[in-house]
Amino acid sequence: MNTLSKVFVIVNLVFAVAFCFMTLTLYSKRVDFKGKWEEEKELHRRTAEDKNREIAALKNEVNGLTKALEVAKRDVQEFAAKHEELQEQLKQRADELFDVRSQRDLLVERDQAKDEELKRRHEQINRMHMIILKQQQALEVAKANYRNAQNQRVEMENELNSARQQLVAVQKEKARLEKDLHHNSWIIQTLMDLGYPVREIVFGSEPTGPTTPVRAKVLAVRPEVNLVMLSVGSDDGVKKGYRFTVYRGEQYVGKVEVEKVFSDMSSARILTDWTKSQIKEGDDASTRVY
Repeated sequence: MNTLSKVFVIVNLVFAVAFCFMTLTLYSKRVDFKGKWEEEKELHRRTAEDKNREIAALKNEVNGLTKALEVAKRDVQEFAAKHEELQEQLKQRADELFDVRSQRDLLVERDQAKDEELKRRHEQINRMHMIILKQQQALEVAKANYRNAQNQRVEMENELNSARQQLVAVQKEKARLEKDLHHNSWIIQTLMDLGYPVREIVFGSEPTGPTTPVRAKVLAVRPEVNLVMLSVGSDDGVKKGYRFTVYRGEQYVGKVEVEKVFSDMSSARILTDWTKSQIKEGDDASTRVY
């Protein structure tokens, strides 16, 4: 039973009770029932009209409430749909937030790794910087040494040029002396072949050379300046002017003449006129004539 039916039953019940009460009252007072009836009828009519108006108003109100309820139901349904949609969006946002947090954690780990790598690179750069500083210092030292070497080279080149000039002069003098020596040697050899005692005539009874042969090794050869270095010196009795015969095995190579004597070695000039082939390091030498 709906609300309108309930209201209608209640109103009828009220009217019945009121009618019974009025009937009893009229009966007890024995008044003019017809007049009273008309009055009550008119009153009942007016009351019924009022009640009908109230019922119509209530119906209108109920209709409005029904419509409002339907609107509210639709709103609730829309709200429920929106709620579900919002729940789905919230779930999606939660998933996106989880993904974002995961990416953020990954980025944080990458940033930490990059920081470690950057720190390691900085340390490497610092080490390289120190190495570069040391290399720059070494380069400065090398440059200074190079400049000193250049200066020494210039000085040595000047000395070498001077020595070359002296060498040219010495070689000219040497060529002249060797020519004279060759001529004199030819004369002496010719005299010796003819039987003249040339050694006794020149040196007397005491020879100026060593009484016993001195054997040596050729330590170094400087063909550009016609010099060799022998392995014997003043400790071995060698003196300036001694001549050594150079040989390789049983093969005669040439002759050298001592020009400068040291304690354990001596410097000798190559006698080109008496030399058949190039003297080499390791050749044997002796004051004995082979």
